[in-house]
Amino acid sequence: MTHFILTLLTSIFLLSNHTVDDDCKCSLKWAWLGIDTEVGLKDAPQGKVIKTIKNNPKKEYAVMFEILENKGDWLKVKMLAPDEPVIGWILSSYTAAHTTNYSGALYQVYQQPTVDSKLSGIIREETKVTILKCCGEWTKIRYTSEGETLEGYIKTNLLCGNFYSTCG
Repeated sequence: MTHFILTLLTSIFLLSNHTVDDDCKCSLKWAWLGIDTEVGLKDAPQGKVIKTIKNNPKKEYAVMFEILENKGDWLKVKMLAPDEPVIGWILSSYTAAHTTNYSGALYQVYQQPTVDSKLSGIIREETKVTILKCCGEWTKIRYTSEGETLEGYIKTNLLCGNFYSTCG
C-alpha cells in the first residue's frame, strides 16, 4: 500500500510540473530575423554561439529560418540561403512573421491560446509580429496597433513567415 501511495504522489508531482510547452510542436514553419542587430545562433538553448547573424536592410535582405523544433522560448532553426544551411537555436522573440490578412480581414488576438479566452486585440491589416512563443496551432505574438504595443495569442495558420512573399 505504501508503494502505491508513493507512486501516486510521484505521478501527481510530475504531472503538476509538466507544462504544455514541454513537448508541444510549433506548427509555424518559417520565420525571419525580426531585429536589425547582430544575434548569436546557438548550439543549444542558452548555449554557445556558433554563428553571428544579421539582416542587411540596405539590400532588403532578411535572414530566414525553417523552424525545426521549439523548447519554451527557444526555436531550433535551420538558416536558409544565401549562406550554407546552419542549424542552431535562437530566442523566439528575435524572430518575426506577418499576418496574412492581406485583404483587410479582421484577425482576433486572444489573452490565452483558446477562442474561449477574452480578446486582447484585433489586427485589421497585414502586420509584422514578433514571435514570443509557439505551440501547436497557437502562436504568442507581440505587435503594434495604433501606437500601442500588444501581446496575445493568434492561430498559427494566420501567420506567414516568408519575408519575401505572401503565403496566400
